[in-house]
Amino acid sequence: MRCFRLLLLVRRIGLRPTCCANLRRQPSLYDWCRTPNSRGHGGCDGQLVVLGALTTIVVLHIAWISGVVLYPVAVLFALDAYRNLGHGLTGRYLVTRHGTFKRRTIALRRDGLIGWKVNQWAFHRKSGLCKLTAITAGGRGAYQVKDIIMTTGIRFADEAVPGVLSQFVVHRP
Repeated sequence: MRCFRLLLLVRRIGLRPTCCANLRRQPSLYDWCRTPNSRGHGGCDGQLVVLGALTTIVVLHIAWISGVVLYPVAVLFALDAYRNLGHGLTGRYLVTRHGTFKRRTIALRRDGLIGWKVNQWAFHRKSGLCKLTAITAGGRGAYQVKDIIMTTGIRFADEAVPGVLSQFVVHRP
């Protein structure tokens, strides 16, 4: 009922409701390209094609320049990560080191280790590597020995804590 009264009031004042108004659609780029120019062709005349070609060329130049600049930087970071990678057993301690930006050297008492976890990702399997996680009751609870060869890693874990992993290892002649 209120809508009807409002409609009567709008008509009495002389305003037309918006539903009856002729609204024009805003022209888009597609419409602009379709409207003919003085020569009878579309308004673009291939300008969008030229713009696309120039954009493609710019993007390609950005890509190869980035590759040339970033590839040596990535190689330097990889070499630094490889240089800082290591593990070893010294007396009563297991020592592991890894990292590029944040180097970590971790020394764990071997008698504090309570287990091992062995992980392999798809790229690890392909290259024969694994990631060992030494599990301990103190500290963070787990510490990683990264990117170690699988057979060397199993042997390393068995030497670090004798008897924990040996029951699961099958020795082949």
